[in-house]
Amino acid sequence: MPVQRFRSHSIVIAIAVLLFAVEAVVAGPALADRPASQPLNGEELVAHLEMRSREHWAGSQDSAMRYLRWAMEEASRDGGHGALAQVCMSLGDYYCTVEHPSGLSDSMSRYKLGFDYYRRACEHMALLDEPERLCAALKKIIDAANRLGLHGETDRYIALRISSAKPLGFEQLGEAMLDAATLYINKSDYSKAMAHLMEVLDLYKSNSYAKGYGGVYYRVGYIHLMLHNYDMAKSYARKVLSLPPEETGDFIVCNASNVMNIVFIEQQNYDSALFYSNKTMALCAKIGDTVRLVDVLNNSGYVYSHMGQYFDAIKEYNKSIELAKRIRHLGPDDEDAGTLNTRNNKALAFLDWGRVYEAEQEMKIVQNNIREIQSYRNLDETYGILAAIAQRKHDYRRAYGYMCQQRIYSDSLYNSEITASVLELQMRFESMEKERENNLLKSDLQKQERTKSIIIIVLALLVLLLSITILVVWNAKKHNRVVQHKNMLLQQAQEELLRANTQMDLANNTKDRLFAIIAHDIKNPCAAIVDFCDKLDASNPIAADQHELVGLISEGLRNLYAMLDNLLQWSRMQMGIMRIVPSRVDIGAIASREAQNLELNLRKKQIHLDNRVGSLYVYAEENSVGIIVRNLLHNAIKFTPHGGEVGISASQSGGMAEIVVSDTGAGISPAENPPNVPIDLEKLKSIAGTDSESGTGLGLSICRELVLKNGGRLWAENRPEGGAQFRFTLPLEPSVPYN
Repeated sequence: MPVQRFRSHSIVIAIAVLLFAVEAVVAGPALADRPASQPLNGEELVAHLEMRSREHWAGSQDSAMRYLRWAMEEASRDGGHGALAQVCMSLGDYYCTVEHPSGLSDSMSRYKLGFDYYRRACEHMALLDEPERLCAALKKIIDAANRLGLHGETDRYIALRISSAKPLGFEQLGEAMLDAATLYINKSDYSKAMAHLMEVLDLYKSNSYAKGYGGVYYRVGYIHLMLHNYDMAKSYARKVLSLPPEETGDFIVCNASNVMNIVFIEQQNYDSALFYSNKTMALCAKIGDTVRLVDVLNNSGYVYSHMGQYFDAIKEYNKSIELAKRIRHLGPDDEDAGTLNTRNNKALAFLDWGRVYEAEQEMKIVQNNIREIQSYRNLDETYGILAAIAQRKHDYRRAYGYMCQQRIYSDSLYNSEITASVLELQMRFESMEKERENNLLKSDLQKQERTKSIIIIVLALLVLLLSITILVVWNAKKHNRVVQHKNMLLQQAQEELLRANTQMDLANNTKDRLFAIIAHDIKNPCAAIVDFCDKLDASNPIAADQHELVGLISEGLRNLYAMLDNLLQWSRMQMGIMRIVPSRVDIGAIASREAQNLELNLRKKQIHLDNRVGSLYVYAEENSVGIIVRNLLHNAIKFTPHGGEVGISASQSGGMAEIVVSDTGAGISPAENPPNVPIDLEKLKSIAGTDSESGTGLGLSICRELVLKNGGRLWAENRPEGGAQFRFTLPLEPSVPYN
């Protein structure tokens, strides 16, 4: 038996020598020139086999896997942690890098196998005294865990990488924390990203490492951009651009310039946006960043379109689409979400240019590939453009259908949840900044306390020298006890007040969000039923009593819709998410439209509406002006008796337009408010109308707030001939709105 084992072992050695000879011929000088007295050991052999495997990754997957399995067998036979870590890393790279590895086609299965091998590699490396190799392995396993959605594992390995990088110096530690911040930014977890960035900035400042400031400032600016803190985003981007380019690098400068471009687009400063757009394109061309160049060309087209330079806008959009298809390997008829978004912008430019046919052709491409669009925002924009094109072609039935589709995506609870999460992240960042300021303040207070302690000691020595009696000392102690007791009571009162304020803020936020959700979820079905009643009343011959019943239902639903719309606008203002974007609008057209919407209310009470508003353009936000006119007209009808008259007129003076809504009702407490004297709107309360119509009392508050936000003012007064009139002003030219 011993002889047989020796012979079989000799055969294995002979086969191995033959294989090594073949490898030496194939591998070239790296092995062929090696002296026979220096055979490859376990880790060197594993490295050689791993290198041979990588040569086949782009070709024969079976050969690549055969070499990796051979390397694993040799590493297991060697038993060293270095060899095992090396082959596990190679297997992890293979499954996470090669698109179609041997025996696998599903990407998630590939990354799961790669993650498992990376984990085994990290376990072996942890037993070696090589923190640099461990950090490199941890960087790869963090990426794999993030792709698999293993958030807990991602956080754990990030913390492990940061702790492993500490012995390597502040540069390696800063790189690990910057990579962690970038990962959290890509996951929209801005609070964790900001925490890591603040640590990196403190680390670089404590080591006077100015070369690293640019990367931190750019990422902080980008987070502010995502949170819509445009002034802060602009401030941090300018910090990057003010640094010496040789310290920052073209890549970081390009990113900061792109942030400036987007900020100026959002702020509608198109001249500055065009400047930074051209600068970013030049930097992208310099560093070869074609992926970013696609987005910058799209933004450039958007800027040209809003500047009225439609030919240049179309040219930039075409460049963006052509480049995107080239780098994403799309065929002539293939589209993805990015190119479809650019085609939406291109169609809008054609539409603004008055070229409806070209806009329609672009939107046909979008419609044919609409399944590629996953974003609610882009779907909302797509159906809005299709509705606008149908209106231009006077195809109102199709326009109405597109508008219904658009409403599905625009009025969803999803958008409100995203807005709430963004606001929460912004609050977290602001609290973080305040915490940093408090820490600095505490440090200053500690220094002051030390100075006070020294002064007290000196004073105590002086007191001893002056032989202050024991009675004085006892009185001082007694006084201190009283002060401490009062301070304790004061602190308890402050804590109680803080808890009460916190509970009140929580209750208010809950109330505001509840109102917003109720208004969203009820308003759309109500609008659909109103439309149905109108169509039923107009297109179907029905009996007189049914006609009256349909009218009553339609009227009740319209009143409910108006009340819900007021509730929605009020809740948006309470939560601070309503923004006023003024434009040049025709107040006469708005008055006519809102009067037509209230035609049923006027007919019911046989009220004559005297509309004397001609074509008069003001600079305000169209939707909010419609809400103001609608509420004031509805209020006037409510307090006008049967057979009365409601009037609306407009005039202009001193750069402002003044709109007056009057009625022939009883007036506003005539005994207390003489005619032509402004009435305090804060004291007005909701009361029943002439037909016992009820209300929520929100309409007037909303009108007053929206008028202020549009740069005007609202007041009411009694008329000498009876009744009341509400007046409000709006600017004729652009002004600073009260946002």
